[in-house]
Amino acid sequence: MSQHVTKIFKKGQNRNKTVTFKLLELFLLKPERALTRDEILNAIWSYDCYVGPRSIDRFVTTLRNKIEPDPHNPTFIHTIREIGYKFEPPEGI
Repeated sequence: MSQHVTKIFKKGQNRNKTVTFKLLELFLLKPERALTRDEILNAIWSYDCYVGPRSIDRFVTTLRNKIEPDPHNPTFIHTIREIGYKFEPPEGI
């Protein structure tokens, strides 16, 4: 995925990047690497916005529901206890 994606189109309509999309983009740019909640917070939100570390869990759940074959047994986004999350892309990405 290009880091220069600034617009998303759905059915020809321009859409803003959602937090879920930004999270997926971050995981795709850093595959196989455990990311702390703080790293995720700093990469997605600005410093003038308060988002708690546990908010990340909610966004990860939303992303899992969209991309995982079975969100309750994730194969792509893994929880790394006491650290954060790691994305393991499917073969061919």
